[in-house]
Amino acid sequence: MRRVIPVFVILALIAGGAYWWYTQQQTQAANGLKGSGTIEAQQLNIGPEVAGRVVEVTADEGQAVKAGQVLFRLDDALLLAQRAQAQAAVQTARAQRDQLLAGARLQQLEAAQAAISSTQAALNGAQADFNRLVSGATYDQVAAAQAQLEAAQAQAKIVQDSYNAISNAHDTLKSMGRRSGAGLSDTLVRMRPQLDAADAQVTAAQALLYKLYSGPTTPEVRAAQARVEAAQGQLQAAQAQYELLAAGPSREQIAAAEAAVAQAQEALKTFDVQADKFVVRAPQDAIVLVRNLEAGEVVGPGATVFVLGQFDTLQLTVYLPESSYGSVKLGQAARVNVDSYPGVSFPAIVVHIADQAEFTPRNVQTVEGRRTTVYAIKLDVPNPDGKLKPGMPADVTFDESGNVAVK
Repeated sequence: MRRVIPVFVILALIAGGAYWWYTQQQTQAANGLKGSGTIEAQQLNIGPEVAGRVVEVTADEGQAVKAGQVLFRLDDALLLAQRAQAQAAVQTARAQRDQLLAGARLQQLEAAQAAISSTQAALNGAQADFNRLVSGATYDQVAAAQAQLEAAQAQAKIVQDSYNAISNAHDTLKSMGRRSGAGLSDTLVRMRPQLDAADAQVTAAQALLYKLYSGPTTPEVRAAQARVEAAQGQLQAAQAQYELLAAGPSREQIAAAEAAVAQAQEALKTFDVQADKFVVRAPQDAIVLVRNLEAGEVVGPGATVFVLGQFDTLQLTVYLPESSYGSVKLGQAARVNVDSYPGVSFPAIVVHIADQAEFTPRNVQTVEGRRTTVYAIKLDVPNPDGKLKPGMPADVTFDESGNVAVK
């Protein structure tokens, strides 16, 4: 009989435990899956991308700022001066391109034609002066005689240089007692008539040129000849300039001008991008939580000088045990209650479910509960009226139907 009593006790305990578990499940189903946490604001750390001296701060702690609103400015005087130079370079490149594309204007063509006429007149005058100076001999005759003399002198120099080289080689071999020097002696003998003939041609050309001069000194004639040649060169240059203007720019010239404009514009864009970094703006609507700078201070790139809080949508993180993990889905709707507004529920939506378990934070559950592992569930809580504030304790009740909230 005594052995039967423990069996009844064990059966009673099992039945009582099952009843307790069932009642807990029923209670949870009736009340919904719940969790607790603390309302938090999304914080944005703001800092400059470049180093510089602060010249203006336009936002204070506690102030509401709009997206794009200026928070502070850095000194950009040097950058603006460099940008002005880049802007001038763009304008110059465009003007040069436009002038090239416009082609030669009528005034430019007329000026080029006038230059041809004036240089032609200068050439005619120089040729007339030369003709009078040489007493009847034409410029072309004197030029031909001059060319003949220069050719004869050049040929005579070639022959003379060859003769001198062989003569030097002969003397060297002879001093060394080499027999091969005898062959060079014969070569020198054979070259002597060639040398004499070259000298004779030079003499004849000089005589012809002197005859054409018939009176004036050689320096005077050569000076007159130089004036004629200079006038001829100026005339050729004027004619080439006119032809270039009349033909218009080539495709290569146009492409080069367009490339110069594009390069100048890219340089200007670089300065515009850099200038924008000297003005720091709010990335979205927010509240200034922290301001850590004043005008006149020098800040470095990446330094956090403003902390903004985003209050339109707050965040709430709760921790659920593994047994409830599968009951929550991304996008699932929930209700949030805070002590400051009894009886008022605020809508929320699940935006993140942790994929790894962690220990429960101390400020959420009991000591016994902290010995278990839980999963973090993050929710977004719309706050259009600004009633909810960061730091408020809050309770969350999840929609057990698994309905997805409308964003």
